[in-house]
Amino acid sequence: MSRDPIVRALQKFTSCDVADALLKLNHPHGGFLANLTMWSPTRQDGPTKIIGPAYTVKYVRKNHGTAPKHQGHY
Repeated sequence: MSRDPIVRALQKFTSCDVADALLKLNHPHGGFLANLTMWSPTRQDGPTKIIGPAYTVKYVRKNHGTAPKHQGHY
């Protein structure tokens, strides 16, 4: 676990949490962050892998009347 307090504070959030927050802040392109690359231990090099939970999400129009409404986050 990181000793950096900022990293520790952010570790509890998922990629969906970050995307939702960026949308609420009106970030351009709906939270899409282009050109992200791995920098640890070196840029795009070595056997290091980035892994995390995967989610299947069905996107529907916001004004879609019959789309299910979830209470809270999934």
